[in-house]
Amino acid sequence: MVAMHLALDHPGMVRSLVLACTTPDGAPDVMEARAAATEEHGSAGMLDDTMTRWFTADGLASGAPYLDHARERLLAMDPGALADTWRAIGAHHVLDRLGDITVPATCIAGRVDASTPLEAMSDLASRLPAARLVELDAPHMAFMENADEFAAAVRAHLEWVEGDDR
Repeated sequence: MVAMHLALDHPGMVRSLVLACTTPDGAPDVMEARAAATEEHGSAGMLDDTMTRWFTADGLASGAPYLDHARERLLAMDPGALADTWRAIGAHHVLDRLGDITVPATCIAGRVDASTPLEAMSDLASRLPAARLVELDAPHMAFMENADEFAAAVRAHLEWVEGDDR
């Protein structure tokens, strides 16, 4: 989301974008509900909900080290700050400005992403003038649960833009 704002507000500073499991519209009602629940239940009270949105059931059952890291970071977060994060995401709206992002963009979508469904990433890619969509068998935290596939997609993006004369 931040990268989209940077590309829109400072286009001369951006050569290309990798937009992974993100959206141009922050769904304010959903994010406000999530923020209110976080304030009511605290970070610990929202841990299971967040983890099941971010990772697959198989990923959660794997016991992989990245899960401990994600849990620790979520639990360490001040509930007020986390609620404010959800609200900031809810205030993110650049859908009507996407045509202004003209740099090459690779949109990485997780086919099993509960937070940003494949359809949302496909729509995002279709609205960017120089974008391509890469689908991974991955959840929202694709870079953690499917690190090798994710890294390969980023490498392919870099190879693509290195050949671009822009």
